Amino acid sequence: MSLKKRNNMIKHFRTLSIAILCMMTGFTLMSHMEGHTTARPTTIKSSKIKTPAKINAPAVKSKTVFTPKPKDKVLTTQIVVLQFSEAELVYNEGIGNEWSTWMIINGQKLYEGDQITVSTTGQIKLSAHILEDDSSQDDYNYETYYITQRDLQRGSSLTYEVSVTEPYGRGAGGSATWRFHLTSESI
Repeated sequence: MSLKKRNNMIKHFRTLSIAILCMMTGFTLMSHMEGHTTARPTTIKSSKIKTPAKINAPAVKSKTVFTPKPKDKVLTTQIVVLQFSEAELVYNEGIGNEWSTWMIINGQKLYEGDQITVSTTGQIKLSAHILEDDSSQDDYNYETYYITQRDLQRGSSLTYEVSVTEPYGRGAGGSATWRFHLTSESI
């Protein structure tokens, strides 16, 4: 097929497509105009205008509208003081004994005994970190948690756990677990 013939076919196809689109749009518009007319109104020559008879339609009963109630309280701004009260070594299978522990709450680093005041309408991001200082290779791990408003409403004591496994040396494969205790107080 020659290039001229192909371009001519494309031109006719576009023209045909536009014509079909215009026709479909016209039919759609006309279907929405049903009952409307463009004819000129006629003048009534009679002085007596007939009114339609009164129709006795049944009374419409009002429907009861159901408004669902949320299962949980609507989230409001809540201000709380969170205190990193304690880090407790609950299990140690020969990893070592030179530990550092800390938490990061909303980007702020806290050590045992530190506190932070937080304003929230949803959840608070918290990460608990453990580090065992080794001369050859430090053992480090952390876990990230999210404190919800529901967690804060349940009580003032929150607990999180982090474990680490020794990857090298004579204690390879051994693990340790720390439990982080956090207290919360609403302001």
